[in-house]
Amino acid sequence: MAECKTCKWYGVQPDARGRIVVRAGAVWPCNAPDPEVPRIPVSIINAYDWKWPPARKYMSGGEGADCPTYENRRN
Repeated sequence: MAECKTCKWYGVQPDARGRIVVRAGAVWPCNAPDPEVPRIPVSIINAYDWKWPPARKYMSGGEGADCPTYENRRN
C-alpha cells in the first residue's frame, strides 16, 4: 500500500541491525524534495507573508495515501 511507511522519502532511521521499522504512533519527517518554486504574484507574497518552501509536518506511517511524491523504498 502506498503510505509513508513504505516510501523512500520517509525519514525513518535504520535500527542497529540496519532494518527500517515503522512503529505505530511514531512520526518522522518527509524528506521528499521540494517542488519547483511556483510563480506567485507579489500581491499574494506580501499580503499573506507567504514563504517558500511551505512548512511541513511530521507524518505517521499510515498517512500519505495518494501522495504525489511517493516512491517505494525498495526500488
